[in-house]
Parts: sequence; C-alpha cells; structure tokens
Amino acid sequence: MNTNKVKPFSCPNCGKKLPFKYAFNANTSSRFTCKNCGTICKLAKPLDIAPSVIFGFLSVAIPGRLVTDYFDSIELGLLTGALSLPFAVLIVWIYAYSTLEFTRD
Repeated sequence: MNTNKVKPFSCPNCGKKLPFKYAFNANTSSRFTCKNCGTICKLAKPLDIAPSVIFGFLSVAIPGRLVTDYFDSIELGLLTGALSLPFAVLIVWIYAYSTLEFTRD
C-alpha cells in the first residue's frame, strides 16, 4: 500500500485540505497557495469534463422532460429544468473537490 498518496484536493506538501472555493476555478492553469505551509499547488491532471457535461445535461433534461410529460406543460417543464441546474452544478463542484489531486508547482 502506498502511504505517500496525496488525498484529493489537498496540499501535496502538508496534506491539509484546500478550501472548497478553489473548486470553482480549478483548471489546468490554476495555481493555489496552501494557507498552511505556503506551497504553490497546481492540478496533477486536468478534470475530465465529459462526464460533468453529460451529468449536467441529463440532470436538467430528464426532470424537465418528466414534468412536461406528466403535467402537459412546457412552461412548467422548463422551470423545473432551470431550477435543477444549480443542484447539478453544485454536485459537479463537489465531485471535483473530492477527486482532483494537486502537485507542487
């Protein structure tokens, strides 16, 4: 078992979790400074965006379509789809926070 494995969304130097706000703009050019030890961290590998896009589309389209079919109202279906979007975005950010790994810059 490898004990040197870096925990997701943690500083590669001290192992302390990085703040959740960094998940909002985590991309390949992002650099974060660990508040605990001062190490400059960057993404070890980019986030695979395809599953996030598919999940986001389905989490808006499926509830909207179900409500549209059940209530026979396109307006209510569009409203349901629009209201489910923030939850989908939040789930993608939580997924990124729990899976992204960093290396030292």
